[in-house]
Amino acid sequence: MVFHGNEMITMDPRWGELAKLLGFERYSAIIGYVENPVSQTSITRVHRLEADKNEWRGGIFLKKIIADGWYRYFLRPAKVYLEAKNYRRMDEIGIPVPKVLAIGERRFLGGLIDAFLLTAGVEDAMTLEEYAERYWNKVEHRDVPGRRKGRRGIPAPEEMARGEVHSAGVEDGGRVAAEMEEIFEQLAGIVRKMHDANFFHIDLQWRNILVQRRPEGVKLFLIDCPRGGRRWFWLRRRNGIMHDLAGLDKLASLYFTPRTRLNWYKKYVGGRGFDRQDRAMLWRVRWEIEHRRQRRDGR
Repeated sequence: MVFHGNEMITMDPRWGELAKLLGFERYSAIIGYVENPVSQTSITRVHRLEADKNEWRGGIFLKKIIADGWYRYFLRPAKVYLEAKNYRRMDEIGIPVPKVLAIGERRFLGGLIDAFLLTAGVEDAMTLEEYAERYWNKVEHRDVPGRRKGRRGIPAPEEMARGEVHSAGVEDGGRVAAEMEEIFEQLAGIVRKMHDANFFHIDLQWRNILVQRRPEGVKLFLIDCPRGGRRWFWLRRRNGIMHDLAGLDKLASLYFTPRTRLNWYKKYVGGRGFDRQDRAMLWRVRWEIEHRRQRRDGR
């Protein structure tokens, strides 16, 4: 972190060539980029850039932070620095994450003016939220226009068949059903591995999980984790687990029955018996989800 002025740290040996290709040889050129916006908040802008189709098939993603006050990150690391740091930590644990290419920031007497993070996109990927909306059937306790009611949350075959054509051929229900099992297994293993290493994502929602679809199967990646980090004290660890599981269950309750979600939890804890501590954790997760809903509704 620089106190005054700007700095740029490259994390990939291919950056020099890529910077010339994108015209990002200067810090001001990166911060001034405004094309192809993907999403934005009051202080954050995300852009997708196209580069060499052979080497960067997933594209390049630029996340910028434009501070809304000199004091906001005074002598504190910007979110993009924390996110790059957490990507490195998760990669060390063995969790798939996007490749960080470069990070940078500009400060005035310790206060942040702006900052950026450049990452390589994941080829043939979509968020788990988008994947579920496209291929999975919701649990129908209510009417959802255009969808047939699935039995116990399992996608109806004709619903699963809806989608695009890939190199492996036309989509069919069997492939999506197999991918569902892979996603369950991988997600349980990733979350368990992360928590065993005392690392917690804190914003583990479906929009922050990428599903890479290939003919040989699917692979999950975690993204967008500036709030994450290691927690060693038992109470903070418990709260970290609760936050992560509640984030996952936010949309899972729309697509899967309680029994299916309970089976996933058993995979997460390693297939051991269901004991009193597990019951207590699930009650905390339920309380956290309800608390979030009330805060969102302004109650």
